[in-house]
Amino acid sequence: MTTLADKLKKGLEKTYSSKSGKPLFFDEKDYETLYAREFADLFSIPENDRDVFYKAFNIATQGQGDELRKVNSVISSALLSLLTFYPLFGNTDKSKYLTINGERYYRCFFEVRNRVINPSRPSCVDVALISTDDKKILFLESKLSEYADRVGISLELGKSYKSLYEGENGLHSLALCDYLNMEVENGTPILKSLDDKEKIYIEGIKQSISHLIGLVRGPQFYKQGYYPKDYYEEYEDFYKKADVIEYATILFDPAAFEVNTEEFKAYSELYTETIIAHKDDILKCIKNWDNGEHYRGKHIEILDKILTYQGLLSDKNNRRLVAKSVLDYYKL
Repeated sequence: MTTLADKLKKGLEKTYSSKSGKPLFFDEKDYETLYAREFADLFSIPENDRDVFYKAFNIATQGQGDELRKVNSVISSALLSLLTFYPLFGNTDKSKYLTINGERYYRCFFEVRNRVINPSRPSCVDVALISTDDKKILFLESKLSEYADRVGISLELGKSYKSLYEGENGLHSLALCDYLNMEVENGTPILKSLDDKEKIYIEGIKQSISHLIGLVRGPQFYKQGYYPKDYYEEYEDFYKKADVIEYATILFDPAAFEVNTEEFKAYSELYTETIIAHKDDILKCIKNWDNGEHYRGKHIEILDKILTYQGLLSDKNNRRLVAKSVLDYYKL
């Protein structure tokens, strides 16, 4: 079966392969010397945008998650979000904005860090957008094809998550029991698909829970990888000023590439029936579990619909911010 990676590979004049045979933009052995300009050239980023793109590239790829290696994959969701949102990175011109659900957002941060449980392992959200009145921050977790490539029937959680998920008031009983079962083996909580023959993208749900803990507990500075202190402080200032903190996932719909879309539909349903359907209970559970230890007192909302790159860029104003080569390559 032809995959999305295969289809994206065909959109390039030249491609390389990883040791496992997965298509890459550039030679794998040179990944440490990949510079933003290579991608800027590949996607025809305008010269007057390049300084901003280079700075955004460093933030998005040199953090905690080995993204500099991952961004070289043709199915890198980090690259897709970078190419889409970088025009608003560091932007101060409020006449330049994206519109999402009727709200205008003029400024973008990448890979912002929030406290979860272990201080040395903060949550890193792909994108944070600031509204033009500085009163709202929309956090976006971006997915390109992870929901098809990283499925399984079980996922181990860190032992420190056990108290959050277990019990009659835990996350499992509140929000996940229709799709996921939780078992504890040797003190380690494990989320499992209710149907042990059906592989699902459990990691996406777990990751959203971690991000929501981070939004409840707020910004955290941890200097691993490239995360300048002034960049953190700027993000923290916006977090403090915001009246509303929102969270959503943004997915890439592969339908235009004429590949199997069942995994996209399956994860959309899983996310909708867990994170969205039980959003108020999830946030209440996290706040109760935190018990005032780190909660910043912010009003937090989960958007009631999944966003897609296709939907975002169907808006003419939004499209004008994104390079034509990017729109063409991803068929947006």
